[in-house]
Amino acid sequence: FKIMKNFGIYRDDGICVTNKRMSKKDIVKWLNDFQLSVNKLIEGYYLQFTASIWNVDDISYKISNKIETIGNNTFSYLDMEFFWSDDNKLNTRVHIKQNQ
Repeated sequence: FKIMKNFGIYRDDGICVTNKRMSKKDIVKWLNDFQLSVNKLIEGYYLQFTASIWNVDDISYKISNKIETIGNNTFSYLDMEFFWSDDNKLNTRVHIKQNQ
């Protein structure tokens, strides 16, 4: 968690913001290590974590059955939507899901 700038979990959704860009290989390793530490803590396999990587410079695709990359200009999390402003600052706005 040393590279984490922000990390939080709300119910069954979590978010992680890193201090630097991570390679896909590093993210796969991080998710695996995180999953193993949770499994050990809860003494079982009851929770299964997945990851979505926001990268506006990439296309959206699945890296594995647990990790996908999101190549959109925005990234939704709970009722928020993250986006980069024209002056390269991270911003948020309200996000309403299609079924709401």
